[in-house]
Amino acid sequence: MAPQDLANRTAWLAAQVGGNYARPDTTTGVQKLRSVASIAAMTALTDLVDGEICLVKGAGFYQYDSGSSAAAVTNLIIVPTAVGAGSGRFILQVNGVLNAANGVGGLDSSAKLPLANAHNAIIERGYVTDTLTTDPTMPTWNSVVDSFTSTTPAWSSRYFYTFTSAVAIGDILRVSGRYLLTVATGNVGNFYAAVTDGANIKIDPGSYLQSGNDTAREVSFDFDYVVTSAMSANTCKVGLRANRSSGTGNVQILSTSNVRAQLIRP
Repeated sequence: MAPQDLANRTAWLAAQVGGNYARPDTTTGVQKLRSVASIAAMTALTDLVDGEICLVKGAGFYQYDSGSSAAAVTNLIIVPTAVGAGSGRFILQVNGVLNAANGVGGLDSSAKLPLANAHNAIIERGYVTDTLTTDPTMPTWNSVVDSFTSTTPAWSSRYFYTFTSAVAIGDILRVSGRYLLTVATGNVGNFYAAVTDGANIKIDPGSYLQSGNDTAREVSFDFDYVVTSAMSANTCKVGLRANRSSGTGNVQILSTSNVRAQLIRP
């Protein structure tokens, strides 16, 4: 055996015992193999070689790309301390197929499926007990009795839940609960469960709740509304719209009870 071959093999054996392997021939193939116990340990590596592979126990195989300046992504794209603000990244080898066709679905920073990728799922759910809040963009109610009188518009609106998530076309808003309503004797009031984007009222045709005059009548409701226009986060509201079609007396919402709202993405 030639002395150089013996030296090369001795160096290879020493590298294996030490946990790393570097190719004597640096022209082709994987130039260096490493194994570390954590991502933090990989981040601290020095003497980096373009194309080297690092196995992080419990995380997977990362390849070092000396020309990459991609933004760091927790667990996916790692910036070694040694490169500072320069280029050079360890990239998890599954990264290229995350959220890609026929690939692997990724999770967000809260370990949840991103909303854009969620289908046939409840995106958000809300629960409200005995609360009503004035919608400032709609004709106002009398703040004391939650009603409108002859001095206020014939239509008025209240909402009881605002979705914190953005709402997309085709989403389903599923709303159920109970209202306690009253219409002054001799007047006619109509109540509808409604959806608003903060500027426009969208009344579901099947959401009619009550007509005529009653005192403290409890009305249950349960309806699905299919969204026809997208709404940004904290914009979509569900609640009640009412009108007084005859008379001048009060049409009142006394309270809500056990109102449930769900945002479903089919």
